[in-house]
Amino acid sequence: MLPKFRATVDASLFTSPTSTIDVSVDPVTHKVLVQAATTPDPGHGPPRTLRQSITLPRFADEKNVEHTLNNDGILEVSVV
Repeated sequence: MLPKFRATVDASLFTSPTSTIDVSVDPVTHKVLVQAATTPDPGHGPPRTLRQSITLPRFADEKNVEHTLNNDGILEVSVV
């Protein structure tokens, strides 16, 4: 089955074990919020953060949002 909606986010800087990636859906605004962060590492500079908001189409059911992170660090958000 093909997804009704698909969006991608480059999260390749946040794939280390010390990084966190959080994907949530706000049913009020009908948006997917992607947040990622790295922990401070003295050898690699300051921490990095990512905050991306994706507006879902009107027809998309936020209960059917799925997300996967591939080996290249691309986060795919889809509604099936």
